[in-house]
Amino acid sequence: MIGVLWARLFTEKDLPDPEVKHTMYVKGKFLLKAAGYVEIGMDHFALPDDELTVAYRSGNLHRNFMGYTTQPSKLMVGLGVSSIGDTWTGFGQNVKTVEEYMSRVKEGRFPIFRGHIQTEEDLLIRQLVLDIMCHFKAELPSIELSSETTNRQLLELENDHLILRSANQLKVTKQGRPFV
Repeated sequence: MIGVLWARLFTEKDLPDPEVKHTMYVKGKFLLKAAGYVEIGMDHFALPDDELTVAYRSGNLHRNFMGYTTQPSKLMVGLGVSSIGDTWTGFGQNVKTVEEYMSRVKEGRFPIFRGHIQTEEDLLIRQLVLDIMCHFKAELPSIELSSETTNRQLLELENDHLILRSANQLKVTKQGRPFV
């Protein structure tokens, strides 16, 4: 019988509130930068000569489920309980218990229990999000994706100096980076 290998020893009440989390982030960012690290993406830092920093500076940084990477990939195979596979045009998540995972594999079946096939709009939005997360900017598509609500929200971000927007590009400001 497979037993529990770990148990959560804290509750949500044990976690810091948002203001304390923000203070911790700001202090951590200051300490990392003081130690010579470069902010390369959404709460990620690397040393100046690290391949991730080189990729960031050259505009070749990529991101997948596992985090930032120098290698683009449109296929990630999820092996193991609860893992997520990504074929770029769709996602699939494996079952969440070892017993069910092993049973399906032994039967020669994929252990996937849910998934999502991306629409053309999903793929366009996905690329925009990845560009913002990896480069803090994105080329806006010529087709209309945004609703009145989206335009209002983007205007709020502009008014708060978190983004700069032109007809064909969105850039995250230095002030906006912690919110990516």
